[in-house]
Amino acid sequence: MDFPAGFSADFPAQAHPHPHGGWPGNELEEVLSASLGVPSAGGRIVEVLGRSFVWIPLPNGGGPDSGALDLPTMELDGQAYVPVFSSEEQFRQVVGSHMSYTIAPAVEFARGLPPQAGIAVNPGGVIGIPLPPEAVADLCRGGNTPPDGTPGGGGRVRLFEPDWQDDPVDFL
Repeated sequence: MDFPAGFSADFPAQAHPHPHGGWPGNELEEVLSASLGVPSAGGRIVEVLGRSFVWIPLPNGGGPDSGALDLPTMELDGQAYVPVFSSEEQFRQVVGSHMSYTIAPAVEFARGLPPQAGIAVNPGGVIGIPLPPEAVADLCRGGNTPPDGTPGGGGRVRLFEPDWQDDPVDFL
């Protein structure tokens, strides 16, 4: 997947070295490094992100027993993005050690976002990239593309409790 031609490349500067010398620390960070200056690398980044974990900042705390999590957002080109990080090192370098976080598979995290939200990977980190909502939708599919190569658009299901007096003729 390529990013739209009109999409701004003004993502915050990300050229400072990692203080612990640990970049790249995982496959996602290796792909981010290899993607510098390669506009067509979007598909590969989404593919690797689909099998990666991300570190998600939780400014108001939270945990496994929390009902809803309060996720931070940032705005890029008028679009809302949720920041995530490719490793604990990147999270700590940008956010510090004062904020709570959770770790989740990127695909599962993306599936919980509203369809109009993007994901900002490593904003302010060594190398970061904004994934617009279209790329997040690709990530949500997580490799579940039909054999003919056309991505599925999903489907709608209507759930209801039928009247107990109605025979399930259509079902049978």
